[in-house]
Amino acid sequence: MIQNKELIQAFHLVKEFHEKKFQGSTHLYNTLLQHVCDVREGDTNRWDMAQEIVGYMKQCGQSPDVVTFNELLSIAYTMADQPELLCQQILREMKKVKITPSLGSYYFVLLAERKKDYQDIHVLFEIINDLKRGTIDFSLQHPSDIMFFHSAMDLARFKRNGSIAKDLLKVVLDNGLQHMLGAKNSSFFGNYICAIARNAPTLEEVFVEYERIVPKYLIPRDWVFQQLLLASRNHKNPEHVPRLYTDMVSMRVPLSERAAHALFAAMDVNVPKERAEEYLHVALDSSKWMDVFNVKMSTEISSTIIKLLCLCEKYNEAREMISELSKQEIVPSVNAMSCLLELNLKQENKEAALHTLKLMSDYKMVLPKETKDSLAQNALLQDKQAKIESWFVDVK
Repeated sequence: MIQNKELIQAFHLVKEFHEKKFQGSTHLYNTLLQHVCDVREGDTNRWDMAQEIVGYMKQCGQSPDVVTFNELLSIAYTMADQPELLCQQILREMKKVKITPSLGSYYFVLLAERKKDYQDIHVLFEIINDLKRGTIDFSLQHPSDIMFFHSAMDLARFKRNGSIAKDLLKVVLDNGLQHMLGAKNSSFFGNYICAIARNAPTLEEVFVEYERIVPKYLIPRDWVFQQLLLASRNHKNPEHVPRLYTDMVSMRVPLSERAAHALFAAMDVNVPKERAEEYLHVALDSSKWMDVFNVKMSTEISSTIIKLLCLCEKYNEAREMISELSKQEIVPSVNAMSCLLELNLKQENKEAALHTLKLMSDYKMVLPKETKDSLAQNALLQDKQAKIESWFVDVK
């Protein structure tokens, strides 16, 4: 009946058998528990039915096993009111009767915790301690077992806790538990890299772990590269950006919108002059792929490209790009335009400097103090000061 999805009839039949002193097996009762949520709605109705089935087990002299408790946990975590407390209570009872929890037992505890407005990371600390003490059965006992490490690493990433992420990885690798990650183990290793990227005190630590995991355990997807690039931006250190972009290309990772914005954000500051051409190549090549993957040009991305062109002293290319941007109604940032003006002054190109300043006034940009100081100290435009001031008189 259960195989044919005749669940209500199956429950009634077992109740009838029980009244006739039928001795069911633990497997039978576990199977019934597995389908409680399919035949009952509402917290009270579901839990009452679960308790009724467990009562049948006890009366028949059948002892609950790890699957029994995991099925109870799978029901408990769906509760609307404080499911985490009920899951903790079931887990304590499980240990009390000396049944070793499986990984799936803790998976349901984490699921219940996730339903709270605020996920308590201390629950995961306690689970990690149990993992280290060896008080969890690592063998496959229940289908939920393969979901634990994914859920735990996801929480470590969400909470930006690199320490927990490293502990989880160590447990998996030291105990040879890669098979407990299931077919989609990329999410576990991907979340590990992201957790480290969001928490590591230095960028070097991030890339030590990157070298350790990629490509041995993971071919990263775009969301992993996004976090690595954002780490580069947050540390204001673009040193590894060309390497990351090369890896994205060689691993055939699509340049998604989130990855593209992170890529250009990472190259927006502290690009070394001696490597400027290398970064410009990344910017121009990736901008071509943006068209392929339908990623729209933006003010932020275009401004980074203009700044790199200026760093490479390519005024004509920068001016051509600004002209193309105007057709798309995209306005570069004040910072990008100021870099262009600094290049004009450095190259002593008076006509270009005036053109850049006129563009800035047309864009209603307020000149930064540093730019005003450069103009005041530079003799190139001294005879045009009155004209320049007239352009910006209405700009506020």
